[in-house]
Formats: sequence, C-alpha cells, structure tokens
Amino acid sequence: PATIMTDENIADQVYIQPLTVEALDQIIERERPDGLLATLGGQTGLNLAIELHEKGILDRY
Repeated sequence: PATIMTDENIADQVYIQPLTVEALDQIIERERPDGLLATLGGQTGLNLAIELHEKGILDRY
C-alpha cells in the first residue's frame, strides 16, 4: 500500500520522483541497494527493471 511505502517512520528513505530510468539510476547510485523487488511495482516496475538491466545500470552498481 502506498501509505506504508511513503511513511517516513517505516521507510528508510522516501523518494517522490518520476518513474524513469534516469531517476532510478540516480537513486540506485546514491542508495546502492542489495537488490530490487521489481514485481512489487506491477508492470511498470517490471518494465523499468528490464530497461535498467538492458542499459547495464544494474551491473554498474
């Protein structure tokens, strides 16, 4: 649920950014996550994860 994902008491960091590869690249560079749960983002999340992979962004970090 969106209310939980944007709750600063639960999330380590909250980003209100456009869902673009460029924005995600900046967030991934800053946060250096151990993994992505693309399936939680529905079809948009899956498509973005594929694009991040195809552009080599996930391999960089």
